[in-house]
Amino acid sequence: MIYPIIVFLLLTVYFYLLGKKTGSGFKYILPAAFTLKMAVGILFTLLFSNLFGNTNLTADADVFMHDSKILHNVAFQNFKDFIALLFTSNDHLVETYLGNTTHWDSSTGLFMNDSRFIIRFHALLYFLSLGHVTIHIMATNVISMFGILFLTKSFGFLTRLPRILCFLLLLLAPNILFWTSSIIKEPFIIFGIGLTMWALTVVHRRWLILALTCIGISIVLQVKMYVGICFIATILLYTTLKFIPTKIVLSI
Repeated sequence: MIYPIIVFLLLTVYFYLLGKKTGSGFKYILPAAFTLKMAVGILFTLLFSNLFGNTNLTADADVFMHDSKILHNVAFQNFKDFIALLFTSNDHLVETYLGNTTHWDSSTGLFMNDSRFIIRFHALLYFLSLGHVTIHIMATNVISMFGILFLTKSFGFLTRLPRILCFLLLLLAPNILFWTSSIIKEPFIIFGIGLTMWALTVVHRRWLILALTCIGISIVLQVKMYVGICFIATILLYTTLKFIPTKIVLSI
């Protein structure tokens, strides 16, 4: 229990220092926001584990921890095969090592809803977490915090609203607060969207805009393809309307 507490305190100090650099009172808001998201993340995990875990396995947040642990254990059986599973989906290796997983091949249908990215992430994180679920919750909350911060800077640029107000509106929106505090896919989605929006609105170097945009969109597409497609369509629509005369847009 001491290890997770130490990690939490270090991350809280980190967000305090990041908040000081961000300015405008963020030095107090960022640590408080991280603490709030951790509380919600723990509640989320307990809720899904206890309420749904025994009757509906596909709704159980613990499944990702279970499957990632199985993948993590491959590293101690054959590290070469573990590395291969991180970057490929070799059928023979899957049958050999991942037969007891439930979400590795859970994606079906036209629009991929891939769980492998999340399983791989948590399998790697096991090397640092030492099996403490709260460390995994902290890691995904750090990722989602950066996503919200990226969106804050983007929306602040687009709407001219105060950055603190933008941050609080995003943070405290019930769906965002609940789902992005979890150990499942939503933290990565908010990060990918936030990174892309930040790159398109704040970054000025063209090569960096292109690189960050590709990374952000790739993450969203990898985690939930249909969300990524909708996101790309929204960006294209906004970009198109931006360069069309206002009179024409109003007449459409």
